Amino acid sequence: GIHGVPITNPHMPYYAIQKLKTEPAPWLEWATKPALLDMTEQLIGPDIVTFQTAIFHKKAVTGGRAPYHRDGKYYPIRPLAATNVWIAVTPSTMENGCLRCIPGSHKTKDAGRHHWTDGTGDELFRIELDQSEYNESDAVPIVLEPGQMVFFDVMTIHGGTPNTSGMARTGFSIRYYPASSYWERVV
Repeated sequence: GIHGVPITNPHMPYYAIQKLKTEPAPWLEWATKPALLDMTEQLIGPDIVTFQTAIFHKKAVTGGRAPYHRDGKYYPIRPLAATNVWIAVTPSTMENGCLRCIPGSHKTKDAGRHHWTDGTGDELFRIELDQSEYNESDAVPIVLEPGQMVFFDVMTIHGGTPNTSGMARTGFSIRYYPASSYWERVV
């Protein structure tokens, strides 16, 4: 199992931060379900590349916050065009630190100024968008039941509060980009 660690990449176990012991096939089967690809096609077109899956887990009571960020900052996709789908594995509630998105923040072409933080120890990861680039009070909580999902652009500012509830929160994320873009490899 996950044993309280926050992020893993199940379809590439050798890359996973927590080295989750799993086979890649079931995760890739989810990422390539026809109904999911049909929805993705409406956003990025018919030729779709699946480039990453991730599990986001927040332990009960002590599960860390996800600092606000834009995923597009880290994706060497040219031109940058991609979408994320976040699927609730467990209930995702206000109390257990659901995903929060800043409406309209996807409209920018600037990935923003990120910086490493010294942190307070309550983060899932230590990179955060400069607070001058968003107003946290504008964030909309994405409350989901297991199996429900949200799609968002890789330029959408998103994050989440810590899990202070007695219930763990887990989500499965799949990232896609159109085949008209390419992954810029540095040799």
